[in-house]
Amino acid sequence: MEKPAVYLSRTENRIPFVNWVMEKFRSDFREGMKVLVKPNLVSHEEYPTTTHPEVLASVLDFLIQSGCRIIVADGPAVDLRITRKELGAHPLAEVCRARGVALEDVREHPFKKFKTESMSLEISALAFDCDHMISLPVLKPHKWTSMTGALKNQFGLLRNRERVMMHSKLKSLGKGIAEVNRVIKANLFIVDAIETYEQANERRHGGNRIKLGYMLAGKDPVHWTPVVCSC
Repeated sequence: MEKPAVYLSRTENRIPFVNWVMEKFRSDFREGMKVLVKPNLVSHEEYPTTTHPEVLASVLDFLIQSGCRIIVADGPAVDLRITRKELGAHPLAEVCRARGVALEDVREHPFKKFKTESMSLEISALAFDCDHMISLPVLKPHKWTSMTGALKNQFGLLRNRERVMMHSKLKSLGKGIAEVNRVIKANLFIVDAIETYEQANERRHGGNRIKLGYMLAGKDPVHWTPVVCSC
């Protein structure tokens, strides 16, 4: 069976790529459907720690024009006590406000319990109260997983105590990432690799900002074949 495509573009222009991807999958969206947009909002830092505002804005503009109901949600890093006021000051919050879209902190909403083959998990109920999910990770290095991208971005949907246990090795982080993606998959992911870090996944942890110059997108971040596009 042919593997799903992951579209790859060498570019420094996010907006044309995101617009091309959304048009490519236009048939997946219909008026009135509820779409959860999952950015990478790990901390108060700006891009490349968190999703670039242009990526989020382009996705939201497409969904609004398509008549979708939208919610944007993520859970900040467990070692940060980001308040609602601080979250509201983030550039991504301004993108949402300008479009009349809610930016939600998953910590303020209920969680659902799941028992997988290897562990129990508590995952944000917001992920199950939608028809479609779009994930907007930034490709970065990571201390425990070597790389963080499309799969680990789902990690932000877990309850904080789950994330603490995995980072402290009381639970397997690798299995946790795999299992949360088995329970709740994103329908579309758009990965920003135009800029990233060396050494760490955030500036506050010692990350040194560098340029890579790529954007990627697709439906399956595990089983895929690359397709280079010029968008």
